[in-house]
Parts: sequence; C-alpha cells; structure tokens
Amino acid sequence: MIYEAAVNRIANFYLGDGMDTYLTVSEVAELVKLSVQTIRRYTMNKEIPFHKINRAVRYKKTEIEQWVEKREATKAGTLFSGKKSGGN
Repeated sequence: MIYEAAVNRIANFYLGDGMDTYLTVSEVAELVKLSVQTIRRYTMNKEIPFHKINRAVRYKKTEIEQWVEKREATKAGTLFSGKKSGGN
C-alpha cells in the first residue's frame, strides 16, 4: 500500500498535467466494471492505454474514459449496422 501510494504521487507529479489522475489496475477494474485479470490481460495485449513508471503500471483516468467511450461506440455500431454475427 505504501509503495503504491508513493508511485501514484510520483506519477501524478512528473507525468500528470494537474488535471489527470493515474490509477492502479484495481482502480481501473472497479471503474470499468471488469475483473482485475481482464484489465491485466488487456494490458499485456496492449488493448488498453497504460503507462509504465519504473516497473509499476498505471492508467491515466482520462485515457481510460476515452477507451471506454470508444469501446461502447464500437459495440453500438456493430449492433446497429445490420450485420449478423456468425451463421450463414
């Protein structure tokens, strides 16, 4: 916990623009309502925006919010495109 708090303070000081917050994997999972394992898999596959601070992985809150909006728009576009998934 102490290490995590220190990394967050360093990230926000050096990388933050004063208006953004860096989140841990647990905080991102809670924010987007996915499991920690799913967020870690997305990170390993570079499917979600993240930053490495020394050896710690952090997620910029605004980038995660944009990522969620983009995913939701993509899903909505697929649902209403008239295309059928699978089958003939």
